[in-house]
Amino acid sequence: MLDYLHENGYKAAFEAFSGEAKLDYVADGKQKYSGLLEKKWTSVIRLQKKVMDLEKQTGQLQEELANAPVRKQTSSVDWIPR
Repeated sequence: MLDYLHENGYKAAFEAFSGEAKLDYVADGKQKYSGLLEKKWTSVIRLQKKVMDLEKQTGQLQEELANAPVRKQTSSVDWIPR
C-alpha cells in the first residue's frame, strides 16, 4: 500500500500510513512488490465479472431445467423386450 500511495503522489496519506504502521519504505520502482496492488485489484475485478457471468448462466440453466418437460417414470417392465 505504501508503494501505491507513493507512486500516485498521495504524500499526506503516505506519511500518515507509514507513520502509523511504523514501516520503513524505500522508493524503488524495481522492487518485488512494486505495482502489485493495481495488479491484484485488476484481477479481483476480472474474477468478479467472471463470477457474475457464471451466476447468470446458472440462473438461466435452473430456469431451463424448471421449464423442461417432465419425463414419465419408467419401470423395469418397460425395459424388457416383448
